[in-house]
Amino acid sequence: MENTVVQLALAVITVMVPVVIAALFYYLKEAIGTEKLRRFAAELEAKQTLAKIALQFVEQAYKDLDGPAKYEKVVAWMSERARAAGINLTTDEIKGLIKAAIQEMGDSFQKEWQQLLID
Repeated sequence: MENTVVQLALAVITVMVPVVIAALFYYLKEAIGTEKLRRFAAELEAKQTLAKIALQFVEQAYKDLDGPAKYEKVVAWMSERARAAGINLTTDEIKGLIKAAIQEMGDSFQKEWQQLLID
């Protein structure tokens, strides 16, 4: 009888261990995926904020420049600040973030900025 109980307990453990390991693996996989998504969202928000700050800075610091020249200043300023902060951005990403920021902040900017959205 005692031997049967031990064998039954071993059988239950043999079945339960893979189930517990599979559940733990699934949980860790979900947690890691969620964390990656959270980091991605935070990084995107930082990039968007940097684009808005770049626009505001150039708008104030380079009032005498026209739209395309200001745009190039924004790209250069944002690229430099992103590099200094350890944020990797391609030129296309920078331009996309700036255009999105122009569109979002469009009402507060001059018509020259709005023209850049058409290009």
